[in-house]
Amino acid sequence: MEFLLSQQFVVLSNDTSSETRSCTEYLRATPLGKATALSGIAPRDAVVVLASLTQARRSLILQSGFHAVFLVTPPSPSVEPCWSEYERMLDGFLTEYPDVQLVCDLLKVR
Repeated sequence: MEFLLSQQFVVLSNDTSSETRSCTEYLRATPLGKATALSGIAPRDAVVVLASLTQARRSLILQSGFHAVFLVTPPSPSVEPCWSEYERMLDGFLTEYPDVQLVCDLLKVR
């Protein structure tokens, strides 16, 4: 619960009843909390995704779809890629699409 509060997935709210003159404290989901729950992404992964999206808002590279593909890739896939094949493909992208290097530099890939 501390993690959810500290990362602002939920906030404490107060509800004061005029009839009973009592104050009730409850947890309320923030827009980030609602989006995370609806997406099915674990809260710790959502923090990583949010950081990537925040950075992308400042410097999104749209010359190719490579940056967009990175942004929609789940942060913790259930399948471990073959890293040598991944590197081979990345080298091919770098040769064929020079703007991919801009994205790699931005994302600190390599």
